[in-house]
Amino acid sequence: MSSPSTLRFAATIVLAAGLTLGTAGCGMLSKLTDGKPSISSGPSEKAGTVLKKANPVKLRIPSAKLNAGSFIEIKSAHDGNDPIPAKDALKPAWYSDRVTPGERGVAIIAARYATAKHPGLMKDVSTVRVGDQIHVDRADGSTASFKITRIQQLGHGTLPAVDKEDSATRKAELRFVTFGVPVEPLPKNEESESESEKNESEEGGGDAKSSEKPGTSNVAFYAELAK
Repeated sequence: MSSPSTLRFAATIVLAAGLTLGTAGCGMLSKLTDGKPSISSGPSEKAGTVLKKANPVKLRIPSAKLNAGSFIEIKSAHDGNDPIPAKDALKPAWYSDRVTPGERGVAIIAARYATAKHPGLMKDVSTVRVGDQIHVDRADGSTASFKITRIQQLGHGTLPAVDKEDSATRKAELRFVTFGVPVEPLPKNEESESESEKNESEEGGGDAKSSEKPGTSNVAFYAELAK
């Protein structure tokens, strides 16, 4: 795998929020969905099983060959730029101001794709597919196993909107966000959301401390508790 400093980004594209793009080429989302137009398996509306509160202690994603512990805690009050310090690029992060993974509601965990100098924890993000599982081992000895139902490529500085979903759901859900994934042109019918480059420019380009730059995106995996 090439180091992040030598990654070749495709020509910069402006992605409007909620707009389905039709552009030539093979995008990251196409790799994640095997080029199929559908990126959702149709999540169940049943309430399902939920777990009691317990902090996450270990993250396992078999399809990404990922087995990592020592979660760091971050907060959701930021602009969507990468909140994970470069020194913690090989650790998973948990948004501790939200529910714990497995509780009723929408939990959020995150990881970095790379830093400016080396790969991050989710360097193999392109191997993860709809239907794969994300396992979160918890401090009480239980494991919350989630099945991925949807994959969404979000623009630089954008996080999944979860507040409305959080208040409406009766299930235990997970949003797993990978920060800093290279942007590539997206085939027709693939889903992208971001602020326009014009708005980013007017607002000063986001968090000056972030390693994220135009040409990267956030990839969100939507998942429901499987057991």
